[in-house]
Amino acid sequence: MDVTVDVVSSVATEYEYNCTWSPEEKRVFDEYKNYLGAEMTRVELLYNQGPTNDEWPQKPKAHPKTLREKKKAIKELTAEELKVLQGYLLNHTCAPDSPHKPILVRDAQTNECVFETVAVKMEWRETFFTLDQMKHVLQEGNKTQAQHDAYGLAWRIVFGQLLDAAFSLHEEEKRQGKRKCKFDDWLKENVGISGSTARKIREISQILKPYPGFMRLGLSFDEVYKKRDGIKQLLNTPQFADAWKEA
Repeated sequence: MDVTVDVVSSVATEYEYNCTWSPEEKRVFDEYKNYLGAEMTRVELLYNQGPTNDEWPQKPKAHPKTLREKKKAIKELTAEELKVLQGYLLNHTCAPDSPHKPILVRDAQTNECVFETVAVKMEWRETFFTLDQMKHVLQEGNKTQAQHDAYGLAWRIVFGQLLDAAFSLHEEEKRQGKRKCKFDDWLKENVGISGSTARKIREISQILKPYPGFMRLGLSFDEVYKKRDGIKQLLNTPQFADAWKEA
């Protein structure tokens, strides 16, 4: 079964995140920056016009400084622990020349991939300039990842890129005053996926998409998500990261 996704190739794809912060954490930064901007605008209004009936912006519940404390709590893996993690991941990865893409795991006895043949690829065929134009593609992508959960990690790496492009367009339309709703609310209403699920998929996609070898990894998405902090450390170590650069 071939799965081909047509996705945006436009300025939206230039809205890139680095892997230092998760989508949820980045949202905390964005909301606080927006709050500070609105607060400054309100202060200038008071200064220039005196007391008015304009409301003051509401302070976000989360503050970026709490994320710094959270980051400090992440366990740093030792060289030996990274080596063990690398071995575990590679042991559940199909060879580059395998005609299969991982759906389950390797056969423990034969050490061969015993998966249904599937090609998961992404093609840029048209340019979407608005979020509404992406709605159908996102709906189909969400339907595919729900109906064919066996595609697991590989499909979610692809779908995460779709979600990133949609998020970029949403933020751009908010800056232009065309949208007031939160991205989570738009996703729930128009795509049928929760904001928390979308953020998890985007986070893993952002971490793994520069390393095409992970498209051959036969572990479940949930397991990879739980190991994400260790995997990020692994990919920050060239001696381990190089093994995942081959498609």
